[in-house]
Amino acid sequence: EWKSYEEYKWVVDQFLNKGAQYFLFETLSNPIGLNEISSYIKSKNKEAYIICSFSIQSDGYTKEGIHIQDIISSLNKDKIDAIGLNCGCGVHHMHEILKEIGSFIQFISPNAGYPTVVNNRTQYQLDPDYFATEMISMMQKGIKMAGGCCGIMPSHIQALYNKIKQTS
Repeated sequence: EWKSYEEYKWVVDQFLNKGAQYFLFETLSNPIGLNEISSYIKSKNKEAYIICSFSIQSDGYTKEGIHIQDIISSLNKDKIDAIGLNCGCGVHHMHEILKEIGSFIQFISPNAGYPTVVNNRTQYQLDPDYFATEMISMMQKGIKMAGGCCGIMPSHIQALYNKIKQTS
């Protein structure tokens, strides 16, 4: 049995008691317990919307060595409403992984490239226009929810907003 189930149930109950209907489990490296807690949430509120998002590296594997395709196969899609990718890799590699695994992913939130350390500060160097162009390309392939993770700045979101307006 999943050891953290009771703790997750307690946290979920706190949110449900406050009227929460949307749940995002993110930056995960394995699917352990997601089917169980998602079933619990749906048993309490059939209208709840559940997103499970995984942090993958540029090769499509999590830090625990599990390929995203294996994770997708293990999830109960009757209880989990959307599967996503966030963190771990930049927009280019996330796009390449999406081409490989197909249409199971509905949510993406890549990093602004890869970090470099300058004067003891972590920085991301990805150009906002490049970020926006890659994001639009992924959204045109069926992504329904898009955002940004590590290193994303207001300029990245502004560039994405501008590209969405241009393509609408």
